[in-house]
Amino acid sequence: MTGTASTASFSSEVSSLLPDGSGGPDVGGSFSNAAGVGAADFVARWTGGTSWSAVGAGGGLNNRVRSMAVSGNDLYVGGDFTNAAGDPNADKVAHFNGSTWSAMGSSSEFGDGGNSIYGLIVDGPTVFVTGYFNNAGGQAKVDGIAAFKGGTWTNVGSNTAGTDGPISLNTGMFALAVVGSKLYLGGTDSSIGDGAQNAYAASFRLRQPDGQVATGTSGGTFAGNNVYNATGASQSRSLTVHRNNTGTFRIKVSNDGFTNDTFSLKGLGSSSGFTATYKSGATVVTAAVVAGTYSFSLAPGASKTVTLSVKVGSGVSVGTSHSWLETATSTGLGAAKDAVKATVKAS
Repeated sequence: MTGTASTASFSSEVSSLLPDGSGGPDVGGSFSNAAGVGAADFVARWTGGTSWSAVGAGGGLNNRVRSMAVSGNDLYVGGDFTNAAGDPNADKVAHFNGSTWSAMGSSSEFGDGGNSIYGLIVDGPTVFVTGYFNNAGGQAKVDGIAAFKGGTWTNVGSNTAGTDGPISLNTGMFALAVVGSKLYLGGTDSSIGDGAQNAYAASFRLRQPDGQVATGTSGGTFAGNNVYNATGASQSRSLTVHRNNTGTFRIKVSNDGFTNDTFSLKGLGSSSGFTATYKSGATVVTAAVVAGTYSFSLAPGASKTVTLSVKVGSGVSVGTSHSWLETATSTGLGAAKDAVKATVKAS
């Protein structure tokens, strides 16, 4: 293999390599003094030609880098190091903003001991890490995988009881990838999240609208909770409505994903003697819903409800049915969808 740098550039293992966003690579590993640069220890940046440089003035890391990710000018690294750039909170994971190193969070979540970060990935404003750690930051559910969002570290899922983390005690997880709307995780756990089918690899929803439908303006049971498909199967409700009268449905969209997300709602309009009207509170939003441009943002666990009123015209034949498929779509990467169905039968 032909290279552009001296074969003596590194004194030891290179375990991570990625583009730095400006035309060159960043590398991480267990090396020191890359290409003879005194401060280029454990992480180094290609500066063009045959030159490598330190990342930050005076370097900043004291032990092996196992994983890296870049987002714009921001470099994130994970590994075995502690006290990056002298910051006692920057253990095992740190952030370089283009000029200085800093901790992620206000305390040392991953500790000074044998814990290590093996995988790291950035998804929008959220940084995910995986590796060998238990109860990071004293949090019982932060085992093997963690997320940094909103300035703090938190768990990513849990065991089936919701009392502990998704990764078995003292188990190493090594790989992360975001594909579409899901986060994929791989490692040595044979039952991730207590699922026997989740042997050594599993996925986690990052973006997921949950559409639900109920009849009437209040009360009634919503269909579709935690059911996800684009056809409305197993998440539908029906009404029988006399001609010249109106039936009403409530369409609820919940954010079942991991982060704040924006969703669009698209539904069918009036057709064949059935007149459909959509409202958000007292505001008519029919045109936007029919066009698929009605959108709203939700925090994880939050929901938005829109009413669909259907008036059956006097000329509709008794027994005629018409259905409205209502589709909620995440505007984030992967465009996750969920749909419910409302059906009216004329009487």
